[in-house]
Amino acid sequence: MTNILDKLTTAIALILIAMPVSAETLVVAAERTPEGLDTDIRLAGTQEVIVQTYEGLLRYARGKDADGREALDTAKFEPHLAQSWAVSTDGKTVTFKLREGVKSPFGNELTAVDVVWGYKKAVAQKRTGDFLMNVAQVNDVVELGKYEVAYKLNGPNAFLLPILASFVPGIYDSTEAKKHATADDPWAAKYIQFNTMGYGAYTLQGLKPGEEAIYVANPNYFRGKPFYDRVVYRAVPSAANRALLLKSGQVHSALNLGLQNLQQFANDPNFTVLPRPSRGASALAMNAKYPPFDDLRVREAVGYAVDRQSLNGAVFQGKGVVANTVVPPYIPGAAQDLYPAGKRDLAKAKSLLAEAGHKQGIDVELIYADSGGWEETYAVQAAAQLKEADIRAKLSKITPTELRARQTVGRRDIPFQVVADGPFVMDALYTMSIIAKTDGSANQSNYSNPALDKRIDEASTITDDTKRLAMTREIQKDWLATMMYTLGVFRPIFKVVPKRVDGFVWYPDEHERWADLKAAK
Repeated sequence: MTNILDKLTTAIALILIAMPVSAETLVVAAERTPEGLDTDIRLAGTQEVIVQTYEGLLRYARGKDADGREALDTAKFEPHLAQSWAVSTDGKTVTFKLREGVKSPFGNELTAVDVVWGYKKAVAQKRTGDFLMNVAQVNDVVELGKYEVAYKLNGPNAFLLPILASFVPGIYDSTEAKKHATADDPWAAKYIQFNTMGYGAYTLQGLKPGEEAIYVANPNYFRGKPFYDRVVYRAVPSAANRALLLKSGQVHSALNLGLQNLQQFANDPNFTVLPRPSRGASALAMNAKYPPFDDLRVREAVGYAVDRQSLNGAVFQGKGVVANTVVPPYIPGAAQDLYPAGKRDLAKAKSLLAEAGHKQGIDVELIYADSGGWEETYAVQAAAQLKEADIRAKLSKITPTELRARQTVGRRDIPFQVVADGPFVMDALYTMSIIAKTDGSANQSNYSNPALDKRIDEASTITDDTKRLAMTREIQKDWLATMMYTLGVFRPIFKVVPKRVDGFVWYPDEHERWADLKAAK
């Protein structure tokens, strides 16, 4: 039955992709259509498309990588929706002069009102944007003039500029948004959930959930007309089918192909395979609010029971980077020498369990959602290793939507799970702030240590990079010692780019920008 369904899915996908499109249409094969389009609400399949519509006041500077390909310099920023910025002498106010003449697809010009509205929307929703503003110690955003806006901070902060180079908090066309606001929904959240109104390169034209989303270029885009004036974003759930469509030339881009589908592109002169370590380390996260993980010895036992090199080989074909900290290895300040359970030791794992009162071992539930195509294999392999230390893990698979819901701040009710969250702000301290702080957006262990929170906040006010990185190293050391995560591997991610498409650039969030892409000459 499975083979029949796969063949049927392939046939349907081929029929859909074969539908006529113009030479200026970009066709993307994705795992799913977006479940929502609000920049502040993280849902499955949303971030890949949100970044096409909502853009930041700043952007990362551009340069060349070692192979001569265009790349971002994540240590430098340049103007984008803002044309300039200035920092007060005390570091508590950052003022932005907006670029004049920037318009949304609806023809409304970007003003300070839009920036303030987006900030206040994020604060009201108390989701991603609000968290990021708290990380940056922003206490208000105020309009100084039609094209001038000021971010008021509690003190100097190293995170504000990289956050404002991202897509969240979203900068919305508030004139258009207010048309859809109601007394019960003053921020038009219900409308924004399935409609777009940004100042970015593309805007949503139509969405058929589970089938496709159609995007068209913003005719008023301030950086000029993108090469592709239309994007067909189609749901092709099978990675093998996405690879087939890319290989046959029926799509320009295929997302998340998985290692098992890469070999067919490796020696094909019509494609370029671009590798990179992921920004999130695979890990087994333990929630100390739930026994037996409230005992450090049990968490340590889990750590010593896992063979990370073996996981790399079995799950990622040995192409990943073994994780010794949650900070990605390409970010300055990643402390690769501090992980307590560096080498597998089954005898020590069993001894620790015995000390904790579990001489016969423990029975636990390991929860995962196979949203990236690797989690199920990882969970199976990890459970087999844990069993050798008398840690008997029953596997429970849930949907990506349910996983996201259970991971939200205020709920976080999963005792033991497979995770792989990472930063899209390329800073070691920022990574620790989202994973180790009590209210961290990626704190899947639900860890809480007010003293550590305070140290992270204090370090974020240090603008001297050397001093801040030294403080970050000590923060990593102390958090790693809690063994809230049994770290695994920074899994390899790849982008397969057809030679007929130019312009692909890696971004910190790992999502391509359609506005960068164009037909090769």
